[in-house]
Amino acid sequence: MERKKFDPIVLSGPSILSAKDTDEINGLLRQLSDSVPGLSVQEVSTVLSQQNLWLILLKDPRTNRIIAMATLSYNRTLRHPNGRGYLNDVVVDKSYRGLGLGEYLVKFAVATAKNMRLDSIQLTSNRRRVAANLLYLKHGFRVRDTNCFLLNLDESKGAR
Repeated sequence: MERKKFDPIVLSGPSILSAKDTDEINGLLRQLSDSVPGLSVQEVSTVLSQQNLWLILLKDPRTNRIIAMATLSYNRTLRHPNGRGYLNDVVVDKSYRGLGLGEYLVKFAVATAKNMRLDSIQLTSNRRRVAANLLYLKHGFRVRDTNCFLLNLDESKGAR
């Protein structure tokens, strides 16, 4: 199947997602990390209700199944008054990899951030995700010389 057959669906604000959509989102998240607990329809809706976050989805037009996604969010700080974007949850279903869909998601997210006039986009990616890391480098992202820290405040939910 050609990449051009996939048009992005961008969800922002309170969105109506079906249980099927939520299951497919959870399936994609589990491909990123085994430790990701399943989210409920309500939890996904709560995340989407944030005004500074967009969920970018790609669906297979033949099956209407969610096959790829990314989230783009931003915040404004004193150092970044125009806003800094955060690209998260970039994942393509394993059976659709190699079609350029990850590249399509990244390009779409970068274009969206540029249209919003954000200062930059930041993301994190596990070293083991070699193809993803090469993709980010190809599109101008660079590895920063900084430490990334995490403090789990609710151990029952695991690291997200």
